[in-house]
Amino acid sequence: DFSIAREYRNRFCSDKLYVGGLKSFVDGVHGNYTALLLEPYADDPNRQGKSCFPYEIYEKQVAAANKEGFGVKLHCTGEGASELALDAFEMSRKANGNIDVRNSIEHAETLRYPQFERFRRLNVTATMQPSHLMAVGNGLKRKVGEQRAQYEYALKTMLSHDVNVAFSSDYPVAPFDPLLSIYFAVTRCDKQGNPIDEINQNITLEQALKAYTYGSAYCIHAEDKLGTLEPGKLADIVVFNQNLFELEPKEWLNAKIDLTMMDGEIVYKSEEF
Repeated sequence: DFSIAREYRNRFCSDKLYVGGLKSFVDGVHGNYTALLLEPYADDPNRQGKSCFPYEIYEKQVAAANKEGFGVKLHCTGEGASELALDAFEMSRKANGNIDVRNSIEHAETLRYPQFERFRRLNVTATMQPSHLMAVGNGLKRKVGEQRAQYEYALKTMLSHDVNVAFSSDYPVAPFDPLLSIYFAVTRCDKQGNPIDEINQNITLEQALKAYTYGSAYCIHAEDKLGTLEPGKLADIVVFNQNLFELEPKEWLNAKIDLTMMDGEIVYKSEEF
């Protein structure tokens, strides 16, 4: 029954606030072994996690939501949960045809290699929060083992497969400051510069900025008016007091905002600007 969702979509439909999709949970988190894996946990072979509902529920609901024009965002941290979600998204494609909805997997913390191509083929966005990587550190590797850990927070592999990656904060679970996630995505280090994993999945500053701007706009079907600086789009602009491309990564964490514009109107200006 999507009557309430339709009501919200009709009521909240301005340029500032609208229904971008519907969200559901497939699994939990690795920390308490509720993330759904394809094989048991490395540090506890008696656990593998499980989905919140049977697969058939997701297949039915995703197809129905997509048919109503709602993109679906599924919380998946383990690769088993992402496999279930990708299966549901693929069945929705078969049931509804190539309709223009934006489905996404939220978090996608661990994956297996064949899944990256499925993300691309099904046009599923990977909504990821690099700040979580700093929080879990090497703990995630201990839980899933070396082999699966090579695709934990696999930002570089995602982008190499032309998957749309959208960064977000997951606030209030993680800090709101986007520069933190940008720093972690580029360096894979903690704030002191110490590596938090040994996996080469770091990306460039340009790629991280794009994920936080265009990637997020595409995820919510707003790339025609947000996400890049070009004529005809809303002038939502942030000006830093320093050129991030000329700084060492650790210096990004101290960068300040000089000016913020929204729809071309200045809504914040520092005293120094």
